[in-house]
Amino acid sequence: MTHPEALMRLDSQSLIVSALDKGAPVETVERLVALAERMQALQAKAAFDRDMADFQAENVEITKDSTANIKTRSGHEFAYKFASLPVILSATRPALGKHSFSVSWEHSVTATHVLTECLVTHALGHEKRSGPIAIPIEQGEGGSGASPAQRVGIAMTYGERYTLKAALGLAPEDDDDAGSQHEAAAPEAVKREDGSVL
Repeated sequence: MTHPEALMRLDSQSLIVSALDKGAPVETVERLVALAERMQALQAKAAFDRDMADFQAENVEITKDSTANIKTRSGHEFAYKFASLPVILSATRPALGKHSFSVSWEHSVTATHVLTECLVTHALGHEKRSGPIAIPIEQGEGGSGASPAQRVGIAMTYGERYTLKAALGLAPEDDDDAGSQHEAAAPEAVKREDGSVL
């Protein structure tokens, strides 16, 4: 079995050209093309891993600019500070661009949940997925609070923030994790001190 590092040192394009010049069978050329694609994928992953390590070594400072006020199912309330999605993006995008990364999200919406996944893509084509997170879409008691469309937007933003941090290896807020252990309500309770949502 050929070692991946040995594959990456091969000049696949030259091999294909040489095979064509010598009138190699179609099957041989197809195998060489498949080899070239495998080499390209290996090189893209190696570049992704190298540049992600460099990104994570950057001194990216993320300010906790927002406050979440949470009411648990047992009736208790607590609050914690966190960095909103715009602040995280503003802090990370310069370093992401410097190391050839871009981020995007995929969403699917049901009647009860928004399923969100973050994709971190390198310029050479390799991508990493955060893994999906399902955020409930819940109505306030008696139909109060945000509209259904606003609640979908809140759930999307909530999911984007968490999946972005997971994909980039950013540490979660300590108090946020503590909140999840206190039966925190779903994202409709997440808002800034001035009452606006994430």
